Amino acid sequence: MTAESGGERLGTNQYSSSVVALRASTGQVVWAFQVVHHDLWDYDVPAQPVAFTLHLKGKDVPALAVATKMGHLFILDRTTGQPLVPVEERTVPASDVPGEVASPTQPFPPPAYRFVPESLPASDAYGVTPESKEKCRAWIASLRSEGIFTPSRNSRTARCTAPAAGSTANVVAVVRGATSARRSVTLSASHGMTRNMPPASTVPNA
Repeated sequence: MTAESGGERLGTNQYSSSVVALRASTGQVVWAFQVVHHDLWDYDVPAQPVAFTLHLKGKDVPALAVATKMGHLFILDRTTGQPLVPVEERTVPASDVPGEVASPTQPFPPPAYRFVPESLPASDAYGVTPESKEKCRAWIASLRSEGIFTPSRNSRTARCTAPAAGSTANVVAVVRGATSARRSVTLSASHGMTRNMPPASTVPNA
């Protein structure tokens, strides 16, 4: 079975493509956070989560930064596994492979915590000549392309992000600094991508 074939492992596949916290003394699961349900794209967590302290609503909160291959960055309370930045379960495309049942939803952080493009419209086609650009545009338009969670297989599919387009192994860092206005946290992932976390007052639902 490959990472992109899920017909023999139906369901959410709990603990796969997840961060799982265990109690060291007993091995008991304390909490788990799944970044992809029923992963069909090899979008697991490639880099070790990074523990840091987030100043939120006047309090220091023990936090965890979790970067993913699809460029999503999740900020969790590391004592409970609950998101400190809102996570929305969005409807995603169904699979057309017989016997395969893709998850109907996937978790998305807010736009500021998503690093890479999540669609490939035909208008993004490139060519060194007008003719080659048009040929590229027509080719993209002929493919199934419904975002980063478009299942592959039976129909020709354009995947707008590869499993290494976001974070890769050992590439997450939290850089803490102080300014007169606020403390800031910069989260760095692969390919030189960075995010300055907003002040707590502007974090949605924080």
